[in-house]
Amino acid sequence: MKTHLAKTLAVFAALATAAPTVMLAQNAIAAPFNADNLTDFGAPDSTAGGGTRGCFAPSQAGKSLTPLTPHNLKLANNKEVMSLTVQSHPEFFWYVPEETKAQSVEFILSDEKGDPIYQAELAVPATAGIMSVSLPQEEEYALKEGMNYHWVVSLVCDRGSDALASAGNVYVDGYIQRLDANSELARQVAQGPDANDYAKAGIWQEALAAFAHQRRNNPQDVAIAQDWQEFLESVDLGQFADVEFVSSHPLNPMTSKSLPR
Repeated sequence: MKTHLAKTLAVFAALATAAPTVMLAQNAIAAPFNADNLTDFGAPDSTAGGGTRGCFAPSQAGKSLTPLTPHNLKLANNKEVMSLTVQSHPEFFWYVPEETKAQSVEFILSDEKGDPIYQAELAVPATAGIMSVSLPQEEEYALKEGMNYHWVVSLVCDRGSDALASAGNVYVDGYIQRLDANSELARQVAQGPDANDYAKAGIWQEALAAFAHQRRNNPQDVAIAQDWQEFLESVDLGQFADVEFVSSHPLNPMTSKSLPR
């Protein structure tokens, strides 16, 4: 398990100096999520889950800190895939285990140069579950069309230390690209589609958010629970279909802010 975020961000910044190349997966996975349009831009492998160092211990169920991204899928060239979004201010999701002594949960979004543009320090939930954070609606936080971004979630052991440098912290990460509004995929979903429409188009971020909101708002609905289960199973995340959604409250409003560019 990697625990040095500074190293990862440096690698990401170095990779960003090359022009990103969009590549298509050769084989779509089973419905409901279509993997044909997942892309690779030469990113390093994203982490599939948390480790066992620092202030973290794996839960009895074996679930670790995990980004809800299609990170288990591979392209034909065995490269990691990158999530797609059509929104300027998307919502990001991840799973947090219960057996952690972390003092906070930190979310950092960086641009393709490796420069952080948004950071949020969140309270550790009382129970295991799925957390999420949406980018603030101000223009300074908007993802730019056609650009790639890197996001990192950390379990911070010591709030007084540099979260990017502390070897005790455990983190997971993911990559996302905002589609150009004039692209064929963006036009396909421009008329306000539902979760299945996003899934069929292979636009992960909105498909995930739509299914998640349905599940969170209708916890007793059997049909919605089945849709959520099938959607997550299609990207090998089915083990998280039965966990609760937990709050993602900032520890201090001043800790959720734009960072110097």
